[in-house]
Amino acid sequence: MRLLASSPEGVTDYIDADLRDPDRILTEAAKTLDLTQPIAGTVLGVLIFIPDDEEASSIMKRLRDALPSGSHLALTSTANAIHGERTDEAVRVWNESGSAPMVVRSTELITSFFDGMEILDPGLGPLSRRRRDPSAIGTAPEVDEFAAVARKP
Repeated sequence: MRLLASSPEGVTDYIDADLRDPDRILTEAAKTLDLTQPIAGTVLGVLIFIPDDEEASSIMKRLRDALPSGSHLALTSTANAIHGERTDEAVRVWNESGSAPMVVRSTELITSFFDGMEILDPGLGPLSRRRRDPSAIGTAPEVDEFAAVARKP
């Protein structure tokens, strides 16, 4: 609950919405955020539950288009670029018993979710390898959960 406590430095809010309804998300967000000023948007660990690639691309386009110039977007999505068949098998097992099916996407498709934006260094890569201080990465194992942060010009 501490994260939901606003302060003079900023306001925090929570939106209970479905990613498949980006217009509702944007309408609700506009009640707290000034969408004429740069903001930071995050799509973390949820896009994998939108199984249709065209729908996922459409959602991301709608969200990107709503971001004002100077905004940043952070995104994670599952790929199989590192562990290949092991990741595919893990997702298959999840899909047989999970409450919502997951999808594995190519790194090319994940990159396309940032179309029109500048992907910041170190680019799209394994989430476990992203650190503010690259020397802190150490021996973190590479995983097939890919992440990137981009800036809208």
